[in-house]
Amino acid sequence: MLAFGAYLTWPDAVLCGPTAAAFYGAPLIPVDAHVITRRQPKAVRGLVPHGFEVAPWELESWRGIQMTSPSRSLLDALVMLPQPSAQSLFVWSITRDRLSICDLEVHLEHYPGRWGNNRLRKFLADARQGIMSPAEALLHEILRRQGFTGWRADATLRRGDKIVARVDVLFPVERVVIEVDGRRYHGEDRFQADR
Repeated sequence: MLAFGAYLTWPDAVLCGPTAAAFYGAPLIPVDAHVITRRQPKAVRGLVPHGFEVAPWELESWRGIQMTSPSRSLLDALVMLPQPSAQSLFVWSITRDRLSICDLEVHLEHYPGRWGNNRLRKFLADARQGIMSPAEALLHEILRRQGFTGWRADATLRRGDKIVARVDVLFPVERVVIEVDGRRYHGEDRFQADR
């Protein structure tokens, strides 16, 4: 309904951010329709315009409604949402392979001075280190400080070709897994699957 409302109000608008991310299945319940417009109209009830730049390869269409691609929608949502919600969405996106380190790198390179890039750079640094939450950052610091070696952060466990879990810390030689986060960061489905 938000997508059609935005389209009927501003036919040239591109659905973006949390609204488009929710359309693609992100665990968000948008209240307003976030859109990118060329002419920058004032916000009206239920519609929030943005003047973001968007490249042609970042656009998709559904039933005549233009929207940003899944990865671009998630990246925009990460900078639009309040920090706690953005952190949860980041973890959801990375652990479900909806966003990758490469997606973050390409976006930051293509839009070097864009609003919200500081937050995306922090998420990129965390993703490179396998840090998905403040608790994981603390765990990594403790392991390093105590001299533990041979562990991998945010590791994927496989049985043959099948992924069976993504774990916070893995000691592969010892076959030991440490899970520090609970349902809040992993989500109920991932939390239970990892268990």
